[in-house]
Amino acid sequence: MSVAATTCYSFYWDCYKDWGLFKIHPDTRKRQILPIENDLLYPKKYYYICMILNGIARVAWTLTISPDAFGIASSEGGAGLSPLWFATILAVVEVCRRAQWNVFRMEHEQQSNAGKFRAVKYVPIPLATTGE
Repeated sequence: MSVAATTCYSFYWDCYKDWGLFKIHPDTRKRQILPIENDLLYPKKYYYICMILNGIARVAWTLTISPDAFGIASSEGGAGLSPLWFATILAVVEVCRRAQWNVFRMEHEQQSNAGKFRAVKYVPIPLATTGE
């Protein structure tokens, strides 16, 4: 039971706090899934797909608790993957989940910092021109 609660809370934390999704719109005061469209760096469908993939990958680690019970990996040579292959696949899934998390976390942090004027989105660089 605590595994399910931890997984759900971690998923919520990823989406709400780390990625900046499910925020309240400042003008309408209604909760919206995605931030304001001007702040999105990727197409909307990527955010929905990544939310689903993040949820699936978060649940995948729970299979390591008792893979024999799910018939996925068998340590006794029965049907299913060997424990080594099973652990390797889940490790790759977790690395991919963390890489995806990092991309959206960095995007949210940049948007948040630029929105609060702690950083800027565009820094003009004065370049020497040959015509001067």
